[in-house]
Formats: sequence, C-alpha cells, structure tokens
Amino acid sequence: MGFDITTTPASSIEKHSFSDKILTVGIVNSFNTAIEKPQECIKQIDEINAKTKPKESYVSNNFDLEYVPKEFAMNKISVLGEIARGAKDV
Repeated sequence: MGFDITTTPASSIEKHSFSDKILTVGIVNSFNTAIEKPQECIKQIDEINAKTKPKESYVSNNFDLEYVPKEFAMNKISVLGEIARGAKDV
C-alpha cells in the first residue's frame, strides 16, 4: 500500500492499521525543488509506523524526479537515504 503524504494528511493514514501489509510512504516531494528536512521527515515516518504498525515500511519520493533539475533530484535522493537510515523499522 502506498501513500503520498506530501499531498495527503498523515492523519488520514494513521487511523488505519497495516499490520499485515507493506506500507510505502511518499515523503519526498518530486513536484518542487524544496529540499525536505530529514529530522522532520524521520519524526513523521516514526509516528506513522507507530500508529499503523505495518509488516514492512518503506520511504520514497511521491513521483518521478525527472521534472526537477538534476542537482535537486540528487539532493532529494540523498535526503531520502538519510530519512530511511534514521527512521525506525524502515
């Protein structure tokens, strides 16, 4: 199951249980060049995982990064790695 939390409020996801499912959370916004703050994203992912209790959890960008300049896409991918390494149970 995948959710784009750049456009969908996390609260709409957190009210569900994913205990027997794999959850992918699109947390890096591919539609702009703003670079996400890893610590804020890590906190948000940890809260989502704690409330939904998925079998497995992954983080991703919310769409293809081909429409942002390469420099920004590379930075966003780097931040995504930081988020994945910092979040619990991802």
